[in-house]
Amino acid sequence: MIDEAKELAKKYNPRKISLSATIQHAKLLPELKEHFTEFEVEIGKPSNPFMLDGQILGCDYKAIPLDVDLHINISGGKFHALGIGLYTGKPVINIDPYSQRAEDLTNEVSKILKIRYSKIMQALDAKTWVIIQGIKVGQNRPLMVKYLEKKLKEKGYKVYVVSNKVLNVETLRNIDRSYIDAYIVTSCPRLPTDDLYNFEKPVLTPGEARMVINNKLEPYIFPW
Repeated sequence: MIDEAKELAKKYNPRKISLSATIQHAKLLPELKEHFTEFEVEIGKPSNPFMLDGQILGCDYKAIPLDVDLHINISGGKFHALGIGLYTGKPVINIDPYSQRAEDLTNEVSKILKIRYSKIMQALDAKTWVIIQGIKVGQNRPLMVKYLEKKLKEKGYKVYVVSNKVLNVETLRNIDRSYIDAYIVTSCPRLPTDDLYNFEKPVLTPGEARMVINNKLEPYIFPW
């Protein structure tokens, strides 16, 4: 798997790479670093002292350095590696210990970004917004909700705030009304990109909403 990842990385001719992993595999990172001696390797520092160096969570990528050319992540499935790609805009390769293969997910991230930008473009014309505030522990972000509400109202938009515990397409359709143009999900940034991307109206992450508010489409902001 390491050799596979190296071969996939070489086509980007990176000088400096980062290594990251989910908690199950983060302890392996110092050892894995010794297998990538042909590159300059950085293992980033996490957002809090209870996490290991290079450890990432579903929407916490603070341990991912931005000043590298390519990212190699160790985790089961594509979920975390795709998040790294959205967060950094750099090539990302995932090593999956369960399927025992390495995979270049850069093109898949690019496809997701095209979808996200189409949602952002739709939302540029929105006049009535719903901000969805999560109530689960770790997903209730009242200061962010207040910030987004204030900024949208300053632009003259109508804004509603809705509290929600479990959000899916069916829940969103129950909330939806004909006069609502766009939604912002503040509970989890992966809900708009993964679960609600095919909803009939644009459903944005807080970072994407900030892009709309500032009328600035570069760089792509994730997860914020």
